[in-house]
Amino acid sequence: MEFQQPDGSWKTFTDPTVLKILPAGFLLNAPYQTLTVVSGPLSFSTSEKYTFTRGGKVARDLLAIGEAPNFSFVGASPDNPGTYTIKDGFRLNISLQDGKKEEHVIVADPEKPKYIYIDGMLYWIPD
Repeated sequence: MEFQQPDGSWKTFTDPTVLKILPAGFLLNAPYQTLTVVSGPLSFSTSEKYTFTRGGKVARDLLAIGEAPNFSFVGASPDNPGTYTIKDGFRLNISLQDGKKEEHVIVADPEKPKYIYIDGMLYWIPD
C-alpha cells in the first residue's frame, strides 16, 4: 500500500496499525477539530469542533465560510450541548439538549488520543 505525500511523491506504507475497540467506560477530555476546504468556482471551508469532557458532556461547533462570484456566506451552528457515551468500543452516541440523538463510529488509540476518527473523518486536538 502506498500514499501520496504533500510534495507529490509516493511512499510505501510499512507500519500498519490495527486499532482495537475502545475499552469499556472510555471517555475523552479534550477539544477535537477538523477542517475541510474546497476550492473552485464555489470555494468554501468548514470547521467542526467537538469538545468532550470526562463527565460525559459534549459540545459541537460548526462554522462554514464560502464565496463565489457575486456572493459570499458565513454560517454557524447554534449552541446545542449534550451528553455522549461510547458503546461497544466504537459507537459514539450523542444526545443533544434539543432532543436529537446521533450515532457515529469513533476510532481512536486510547493510549494516544491526540487524533480520533469520527465517521471516517480525522479530528485532532488543536495545539
